[in-house]
Amino acid sequence: MSQKPHVSYSQVNMYLRCGEQYRRRYVEGEIIPPGVAMVQGRAVHRAAQANFEQKQQTHRDLPAREIVEIAAAAFEQDVQAGVWFSPEEESVGKEKVLGQAKDATVRLAQAHAQHQAPDYQPQAVEQFFRLELPAPRDVVGVVDLVDQEGRVVDLKTTTRRLSQERADKSLQLTLYAASYHQHTGRFRVRLKSCCAIGQDIENRSS
Repeated sequence: MSQKPHVSYSQVNMYLRCGEQYRRRYVEGEIIPPGVAMVQGRAVHRAAQANFEQKQQTHRDLPAREIVEIAAAAFEQDVQAGVWFSPEEESVGKEKVLGQAKDATVRLAQAHAQHQAPDYQPQAVEQFFRLELPAPRDVVGVVDLVDQEGRVVDLKTTTRRLSQERADKSLQLTLYAASYHQHTGRFRVRLKSCCAIGQDIENRSS
């Protein structure tokens, strides 16, 4: 494996979004607790990961109830570790915000279990990749899911419908597609997102 220095998608994304945030995080080493939305998204992600990891062997999804329980437990675990609240969230009240976020987490996990998970038979889950570039640094990352149909999948949680344009211009999906092409010679990337009201939304970037 290459020993060349590397950056991750999250680092690149943070730098493009806010150079000062990048400096404080990666130069000064300042650690800021995750926000409520991130805690919510990570909880659903962990539930999906747990389901897909066992599905590689069993070829069956966990019962929806178990997927929801995993998400709820992950949410509580992250809350105990610490959460950052925006001024607006603090004005609403931390307990109320967390209660609403946990309810949304449950709905998202339920939507994933019912509408997303059955569509995939995993081949690889949380697969690390290194995209070797003709540059001073490579790019590394982790792909949520590669299924037996060769689809490279990134799962997102959002309360809004994602546009096709956003999928087409996604830096994250571009990196996934480039990595997949580097290893297989093919391009096929799918972005799926389920929103808090329980819809199942699919956008494709190829």
